[in-house]
Amino acid sequence: VDGAFYSLSVIHAGTGSSTLTWNSVFKFPSDTAPTLTTTASARDEFTFKSDGTNLYLTGQSLSVGTA
Repeated sequence: VDGAFYSLSVIHAGTGSSTLTWNSVFKFPSDTAPTLTTTASARDEFTFKSDGTNLYLTGQSLSVGTA
């Protein structure tokens, strides 16, 4: 929805590094997706604003706690 904000929580399920593949509708500053936290059960929070077609990162909080 144009003008809507969306929040996404990503919880790291295991140990070591994990990757997340972002769909092309997700847009990041300098075209660089954030590096996810690698701590087991850590939570990364992302907020996006929609223009009706794409979702633009407006905020992020990495490693905000454990699940």
